[in-house]
Amino acid sequence: MTSAPLLRAPQPSGSPGPSGSHVTVWTTLRSAHLERARADDPTVLVYQDRRDDFDEDLAAGLALQRCRTRHLPALLWRLAPDTVEINEPLMRNGVRRAAVTVAAVRLHGLLRQRRTRVVSYAIENLDPYRGDRWPSLDRALSRFVLRSLDRFVLGTEGARRTYRAALGLTRRRTEVRMVTALPAPCPCPAAVRADRPTALFLGAFDDRKGVLDVMRAWDLAPSDREGPGTSPRLVVVGAGRHSDRVEAWAAGRPDVEVDVDPPRARVHQHLRDASVVVLLSRRTETWREQVGLPIVEGLAHGCHVVTTAETGLADWLAAHGHDVLASSAPPEVREALDRALARAPRTEAVLSSLPQHDGRLAAARFLRATEGMA
Repeated sequence: MTSAPLLRAPQPSGSPGPSGSHVTVWTTLRSAHLERARADDPTVLVYQDRRDDFDEDLAAGLALQRCRTRHLPALLWRLAPDTVEINEPLMRNGVRRAAVTVAAVRLHGLLRQRRTRVVSYAIENLDPYRGDRWPSLDRALSRFVLRSLDRFVLGTEGARRTYRAALGLTRRRTEVRMVTALPAPCPCPAAVRADRPTALFLGAFDDRKGVLDVMRAWDLAPSDREGPGTSPRLVVVGAGRHSDRVEAWAAGRPDVEVDVDPPRARVHQHLRDASVVVLLSRRTETWREQVGLPIVEGLAHGCHVVTTAETGLADWLAAHGHDVLASSAPPEVREALDRALARAPRTEAVLSSLPQHDGRLAAARFLRATEGMA
């Protein structure tokens, strides 16, 4: 695969194009990155692969460049950015790409006598090297990338603990800041909750996200036990390997709705309808929930969250009245859902607990700011 032509966003009259300031080098691009880019300072988004949720409509007008790792040095030389943001050092499947990026911009700096700042944002919640029996190249590269950063932002307490245990502290000259990965209230129309108390599962229909656990918990109560149209309902939104199983389970149930892979506008509508978002993340040998985009989106719409302790936001959620469960055992999940659905929506309380500005955007602006940088 060769580098695709650069797609440039339209710029206001008299303003510089994106290629002279910020470049973000991702391994994989997803819709959440595109939404954030639309609200952020201009940047060129350089990526290798697309996630299944990549939305072409969201990509319209953004400066995107698809580029394999071996072509990065030439592309970065051409773009000559002031700041390059890379995937976090503990993202193992992206660390070689990050290391190539660091090496390229440092070499360019020597040749041009002009330093390019390298920055990163971290939410990793599981040490990817904990099972290695011998020292690995990837761990050495992760340490190299971390110690090469000019600025580094940690997005969760889980990430802070993970980096301290896995790689130790970064070098002294790196500016490190904690900016919790919380959203600002969503600017879409104010939520008008559905007539029936509604719980929303939003995410991939796979074992890691716990969709089958949600189904088992929901089965513990009879359908429409308080009469048709009055009992709580469950809306299941997403796509994945269990799609057929989810749809078969929901068929004929008046208390369950399934929406497979809807457009973003309908996702926001589901979030406005629901009073509770449930995400039962399960740890695997190689993965642990970093934050959980459904959690973030639920909070942004004023939803109460029912989740497991696997998310890096677990401490914050528990401290702010959400249900953080020790396990995804169906009785415990059903009890938490019943309790949350039985009370009035916590919309205002949830929204008032959020920052005025989106945490990820605040982190990006700190990472790219020129103040205090040599």
